[in-house]
Amino acid sequence: MESVRTAFHAQLATVMDSLLAAAVCEIAKIFESSLCEQQAELAHKGEEISLLRGKLEHAERRLKVKGGGAGGGSEQQEEDGGQAAAGEGDGYLRQQSMAGAGKRASPSGVSPPPPPPPPPSAHKKGFHIM
Repeated sequence: MESVRTAFHAQLATVMDSLLAAAVCEIAKIFESSLCEQQAELAHKGEEISLLRGKLEHAERRLKVKGGGAGGGSEQQEEDGGQAAAGEGDGYLRQQSMAGAGKRASPSGVSPPPPPPPPPSAHKKGFHIM
């Protein structure tokens, strides 16, 4: 009876070891996939930032040439209330860069805090809840 029990424990340990190895392998695959996606997104965002920085610098140069100095566009921005459409006039771009990422500055000159990030989703990146 003792030998049967010992044999069962040995087989169970072998099965558990193989299941553990398979689980670790699957977790590593999911992690690598998620990491690759995050790295690709990070590279894309870096390119987007560079492109936007170049556009901002170009718009600032145009503003300096057009307005004849650093403060040239602020009067136009106040006159139209910052309502210029994207790409129309340099006051819009200046307001964007001063107020930050599309937010308009309040009359007191203090920008509101940024919105909170979205909650993480358990269904992303191959994770499934059973």
